[in-house]
Amino acid sequence: MIILMLNNNMILFILGDAFSESIRYVPVLLIGTVFLAYSNFCSPIYSAFKLSKHIMYTSLCGAVVNVVLNFLLIKPLGIMGACVATAVAYMVIAIIRLAESNKLIGIEYSKIKFTLSCCLIMLVGYLVTMQKAEVLSSLLCGILLIIIYFKDIRFYMAKLINLTISRRQTK
Repeated sequence: MIILMLNNNMILFILGDAFSESIRYVPVLLIGTVFLAYSNFCSPIYSAFKLSKHIMYTSLCGAVVNVVLNFLLIKPLGIMGACVATAVAYMVIAIIRLAESNKLIGIEYSKIKFTLSCCLIMLVGYLVTMQKAEVLSSLLCGILLIIIYFKDIRFYMAKLINLTISRRQTK
C-alpha cells in the first residue's frame, strides 16, 4: 500500500522521467505481488509435508494461465495486458495453494475476508492507475486490511511455528 501511495513520486525521483511511463503498470504488478505473497506463505507447508513437487505443479498452472492470458490480452491492452495476465496467474497459484494448504493443515481462511481484501487492493490499484488516488484513501485501505487480518495472521503464524517444531521433534 505504501508503494502504491508513493508510486508516482518514487519512480520519478529514483529513476527519472525516462521511466515515467512505467508508473501506470506498477499498481497492477503490485496486486499480483499480493497474490504471490499468499502463495509463498503456503510453500513451507508443502515442504513440511514433503510435497515440494506441488510447488512446481501449481507454478506450472500459473505459467499456463499467464501464457494463455498473454496471448489474449497483449494485443488489445499492450503492456497492461501482460501485467494483468501476470497478476491473474499469481492469483490462480494463490487460490490453488490456499485450498491445498487448507486440506493439509486445516487453514480455514475466510473466503469473505480474502475476497474483501483482494477487492480493497484492486480498488487502490485502480485509483492509483487512474491517478485518482489520494494518500488518505490508500492509507485507509491499508489500515482496513490490517484490521481484517490481524487475528488471522497471528493465529496462523503460531500454528505454522508449532507444526514445524512438532515435525522436528518427531525426527
